[in-house]
Amino acid sequence: MDKYVRWLTWGTAICFVLILSLMTMDWLTKYTLYLDQRDRLHSLIRSGVIDIDGYKQTVAYLQGTATRRLNEIEQLTALFGSAFFAFYLFTRNLIRRDNHA
Repeated sequence: MDKYVRWLTWGTAICFVLILSLMTMDWLTKYTLYLDQRDRLHSLIRSGVIDIDGYKQTVAYLQGTATRRLNEIEQLTALFGSAFFAFYLFTRNLIRRDNHA
């Protein structure tokens, strides 16, 4: 039983880290794209281009998507982190109980 609980614990932890790292890479991609478009917008403003509404909307959209993804990462970390910690405490007590029996 102890072996299966450990495998389940490690499997859950690996899945959590994998999902979190994929979401972080997605956020980094979106944030980098946002920074690139923001820099282009600033260079257009400095060069005196007047019709920049499309760029403003693009930058606002990219900033919003990057912010939403970051919020999702924070929520996922809190949710799965607390669930994983509770599972860890449960399995630790289960293993202790089996060892004392």
